[in-house]
Amino acid sequence: MSIARNIAFARHIPLRQIAARLKLAAQRRWTLKRPPMLAGEGRQAEAPPQPVFPPRSDMIERTPDGWRFTFVGRTVAMGETIDWHADGDQLWRMNLHYMEYLEQLDRDAGLALIRQWIAANPPFQPGYWHDAWNSYALSLRVVVWMQRLTVWGVDPDEAKGIRASIATQIDFLARNLETDLGGNHLIKNIKALAWASAWFAAPESDAWRALATDLLNRELPRQILRDGMHYERSSSYHAQVFADLIETRAALGFGAATVTLDKALQRMAVAAAQLAHPDGGPAQFNDAGLTMAYPPGQCLTAYAQVTSQPIPTADGAFRLPAAGYFGLHAPGFALIADMGAIGPDDLPAHAHGDIGSVELSVGGLRFIVDQGVFEYVAGDKRQASRSAHSHNCLAIHRAEPADFFGAFRCGRRPKVTVMQYVGGEDSMLLRGHHDGYAHLPGKPEVERRVEVGANGITLHDRILCETWHPATSRLLLHPDCSVELHGDTAIVSRGGIALGIRGSAPLRVEETSWWPDMGIEVATRRLCLTLPADCFEATFEIGAADTATE
Repeated sequence: MSIARNIAFARHIPLRQIAARLKLAAQRRWTLKRPPMLAGEGRQAEAPPQPVFPPRSDMIERTPDGWRFTFVGRTVAMGETIDWHADGDQLWRMNLHYMEYLEQLDRDAGLALIRQWIAANPPFQPGYWHDAWNSYALSLRVVVWMQRLTVWGVDPDEAKGIRASIATQIDFLARNLETDLGGNHLIKNIKALAWASAWFAAPESDAWRALATDLLNRELPRQILRDGMHYERSSSYHAQVFADLIETRAALGFGAATVTLDKALQRMAVAAAQLAHPDGGPAQFNDAGLTMAYPPGQCLTAYAQVTSQPIPTADGAFRLPAAGYFGLHAPGFALIADMGAIGPDDLPAHAHGDIGSVELSVGGLRFIVDQGVFEYVAGDKRQASRSAHSHNCLAIHRAEPADFFGAFRCGRRPKVTVMQYVGGEDSMLLRGHHDGYAHLPGKPEVERRVEVGANGITLHDRILCETWHPATSRLLLHPDCSVELHGDTAIVSRGGIALGIRGSAPLRVEETSWWPDMGIEVATRRLCLTLPADCFEATFEIGAADTATE
């Protein structure tokens, strides 16, 4: 791994985050030698907040031998006694410690697993920050515990030991906030503090409320863009943060502390509606999956319930210019395009090289899908998920518009410019370009035009350069689509609907995979249009099958 690319990555990281990382590292080493005294007491509020989202499912199953857990596409069987550190996959292991699966269980089974976790995971053991006492995992877990104790109606005296553990974990969190990472992690921390401040009785909980409010006031203008999109620019992480802030609002209640939050939630609701497909699922640009977060509809329902505001709808053309998302909605139809920065400069962890990429639904069905993400482990699949060659855009051969490396890092990154946007009730025109290949001979830039109108959809790519570079424009098809190839035209069918996709040069079909969710791989096909020699432009024209073959 070159020093240059690490410097290119590190120069974007604010000094405050570097200082926070160094402080946490030193703090962890010190606490292994001299563990601090953490709070272990707290009275439960007489009227703790109720959950605002429905219980999640499909994560845990009772077996004759014990328990079976399913996370990130992989199932592991365990006995009655859970081995909390057995699995080598850290993301899977962290999901085990999130304990969101408690939402599927009844009172007795849930309490037994909570008590088992407490007995097996004391604080300040070697490597405690990796999973059990990881501040992100802790933030999810304690909120689940508090909500389940409320739903199950557990008597405060019976829950005394669990309540003491929650107080200990919240005290730990307040001392170990993820200010070194920021982003959605810090929002999770804020929600946990806010929920604890409402679940525990005052005045002991007042300090947690004050800390949550201070952090919220600092992070909202930093993380929520003016168009309402979360600044990491992933629809799944947008939904996660949207849901977390809805729950934060439910915990804090209405008042002076939540005026700014309500305004942010209103903008976020609009963005969530615009980035949803007719099937109710989210767009998959950047690190996103169909079930990585609550569905957009559930988020919007919870938003309306908590704030008493109407649910926004998606009709006609839209733009989220700060995030770089544009599109057009009509009954059963959605075209969503990504023409913006790959992510925040100081947090490109979930960014992909999908500049100019599109997703398309027709008749309520997805036809053109984004690649998605399979795993967060550095390697071929992680690299492929972020590569421009996996997305629905033009990519120059053997090159990338951004220098992704490791699991979450990015060195060189492109500048993206939107040159034109015109939107109406049933039409849209979008033009943009980026300089992600300017390091190549001739300093090429790539321009894409996305046009939607009565005559169909046009995707036109152009390489702005005097030096020719081989390049391919691609479209990833939903696995349920069938495809017939006729030279420069493909007939793509699904659910009784047939689309004709005509290329400016002969098309070819590539066997590949789609990653609709973490750990899930489905075989599918990709349409490819490779530029002929000395050609600098490529075009896809998409319309009804009968018009495309005329």
